[in-house]
Amino acid sequence: MLRTRFITAFALGLPAMWLVFQANQLVFWWFLFVTVILGMWEWSRLAGITSTMARLVCTLVFGVLVLAVHYVDFYAVIDGWKVFAFLSSWWLAASIRVIRFSETSIQLGLVDIIFRYIEGCIVLLGLLLALHLLHAQPAGPWLVLTLLFLIWGADSFAYFTGRQWGSVKLLPRVSPGKTWMGVIGGVIGGTLVASSIVFFQPLLKPDVLFVIPVIVISILFSVMGDLFESMYKREVHLKDSSHLLPGHGGILDRIDSLMAAAPVFVMGLFLVGVIR
Repeated sequence: MLRTRFITAFALGLPAMWLVFQANQLVFWWFLFVTVILGMWEWSRLAGITSTMARLVCTLVFGVLVLAVHYVDFYAVIDGWKVFAFLSSWWLAASIRVIRFSETSIQLGLVDIIFRYIEGCIVLLGLLLALHLLHAQPAGPWLVLTLLFLIWGADSFAYFTGRQWGSVKLLPRVSPGKTWMGVIGGVIGGTLVASSIVFFQPLLKPDVLFVIPVIVISILFSVMGDLFESMYKREVHLKDSSHLLPGHGGILDRIDSLMAAAPVFVMGLFLVGVIR
């Protein structure tokens, strides 16, 4: 399993790095568009939509929404920082829901399904907006790389420290495998990895001391993004969001941490003046 995960991660990582550093804004946006569309296809199942046709319709509706936001001058209507302040606040509220989670099986009514679908639209559109805005900055590719390595570094360190020293469970009702030591190791490791990118990048170096707290907070929210998806999967009795990626599950299983961390990271960069 670990070997399969590594091969899949390597196969995805190389094209991702090319897109971050070589693709223009339009190509990068379309890559993000395809990613969130696949994510919505999987999310519709987490929302409790079982009919294939209904899932297809919900995915198409979301696609139209994303295209509308892109082709209408979105940031001419509302300031960028307000968008990410809302998204960060939403993830804070979602984190409270995760912490208070107690039920592992519920009966979803129509209102619940609609609410969950809207949540999916918010978090997936928020991810696209965050990554696209980051990539458009003067040091955009390096900011995106910092965010990605923040996630990957935290995940890797959390996995190994959790396996080695993890004994106290974090939220066993939501994710039995996560431990407090894993979270601590992930925060330390992810911060070191991401900060090193910021420090050695001339366009960002003056802001490194201000960016480090943003990195730490983003890592903590990345944990909540992972737990949030796990909570929904437990409620609908799913182990993985799909089987699209060998050894990793589905698209959502790879971007759940990023969905929460990306808008918080962008909001933090607004606050410290890296993004204006």
